[in-house]
Amino acid sequence: MDGLAKYKGLYIETAREYLKEMREKVALLSQGQKEKELIKAVHLAAHSLSGQSSVAGYGHIAGIASVIERIFKAQLDDQVSDLEDEVLNNIASTIEKMLLSVEQIEENGEEIDLSGEIEALSNA
Repeated sequence: MDGLAKYKGLYIETAREYLKEMREKVALLSQGQKEKELIKAVHLAAHSLSGQSSVAGYGHIAGIASVIERIFKAQLDDQVSDLEDEVLNNIASTIEKMLLSVEQIEENGEEIDLSGEIEALSNA
């Protein structure tokens, strides 16, 4: 293996952990729990996933993770009111697609095109 290829397994493992953390916290937020710690946890996981995906060369995952990070950062900074159910549902659906993309990376080294999700959440 050369370059970053030898770290692919570590990337996949940690990406799954970040996405599962995000999925769990977004589900709690969707159920009406609004604790700032949940928002912080999603923000941190999205931030970490964005950075590691960028370094690993997975631009679609990095891009959508960055959008999710910005949404939750705005929430933390009180720049927006509580996230609407529709936005949380879109984020939850996007997280599932990101998990599928990680599966694709594991199977064939290619991520799923998430440009539609990036655009949709960017306009949320």
